[in-house]
Amino acid sequence: MRVLVPERSDVRLALYASHRLYDTLLRRGVRLFAYRRGILHAKTAVIDRLWCAIGSYNMDDRSLFHNLEINVHAVDAGFGAALSNAFEDDLKNAREVTLKEWRRRSWNEKVMENLAFALRYWL
Repeated sequence: MRVLVPERSDVRLALYASHRLYDTLLRRGVRLFAYRRGILHAKTAVIDRLWCAIGSYNMDDRSLFHNLEINVHAVDAGFGAALSNAFEDDLKNAREVTLKEWRRRSWNEKVMENLAFALRYWL
């Protein structure tokens, strides 16, 4: 599985909170790519170039119960191919995050990640 994540965010604490999960994801074989050309807000998913989801929903309880978030889901080969191609293009503007690299980050980054993760329901 490949996941494109933002390298920067307009909500820095939310970015730190998400970083708290990277080690677990990387250890479980998820390949993370940090997008360098702006801030990512839309969420997309494509499975087998056929089933697609696109929207603002963060797949968490806050988005489900408190925020006004929405996704559109489609089963369409043409749309799946277009969304897959867009993802591949976005990967050209991203760098892969490796577990070895990730574990070398500074102790103050780790402290901020743990603090932000503890506060995630209020972000």
